[in-house]
Amino acid sequence: SRRPAAPRRPHCVWLPTELSIMEPRHTYDQYREFCELARQKKVIFYYVGYFSQSIVTAMAEAVRLRLEQSGTAGPTRRRLFSSFVEMAQNIIHYSADTLTPPEQNQNELRHGSVCIGIDEEGRYFLLCANPISLDLA
Repeated sequence: SRRPAAPRRPHCVWLPTELSIMEPRHTYDQYREFCELARQKKVIFYYVGYFSQSIVTAMAEAVRLRLEQSGTAGPTRRRLFSSFVEMAQNIIHYSADTLTPPEQNQNELRHGSVCIGIDEEGRYFLLCANPISLDLA
């Protein structure tokens, strides 16, 4: 017998915290506007922050599930997924913004961003960004 499907979760959920330095209503409104813009622009996955191997592993699982649930064709899903993993690995190895010493080659923690979405023509896009050292430019 099949398990019942998990209930659908809203894309954006407001979780107030005691740590907010802004007025909570203002913060909620900004977050809601951000979520609405992401929905309108058909953003499937977005992350900005520090990347590590364990964070990339967790993000890869989320990306895989999102692409499956969105009905993305198998070949497209595989290309997007493998490109995502490669670009995330590049952030880990090459971002100039790092919390770990430059000479550390294991357990690196570096800053970057990734966005997967669908453009106006229905084509998927994958954007990644990270700061680079001027020495490497």
